[in-house]
Order: sequence, then C-alpha cells, then structure tokens
Amino acid sequence: MTSRKRSNMKLKLSREGRRARGIPAWIIVKTKGKVRLSNRWRHWRRSKIRL
Repeated sequence: MTSRKRSNMKLKLSREGRRARGIPAWIIVKTKGKVRLSNRWRHWRRSKIRL
C-alpha cells in the first residue's frame, strides 16, 4: 500500500484497526464468560475493508 494515503482513508484504516482488537479481559470476567468475541472482529486476511 502506498505511504501517501488520503487523510479520510487513514482515519478509516485506524478505526478498523482499533475495532479488530479483542475484548478486554475485565469484560469477559464481568459477563462470566458469556461475551468472548466482539461482533466487529475481523481477520486481516480473510475479510477485507471496503474503502
């Protein structure tokens, strides 16, 4: 990918990168293991972002 990205594309990529992280451990403990995965979780290779 080019290093000269448009600013709105950089914002979108950074948002998607934050969403791809896992759920914090304290949430799993608080919900007693019922919530383990985020519904926005995305693997970098299997599903791509629509830009």
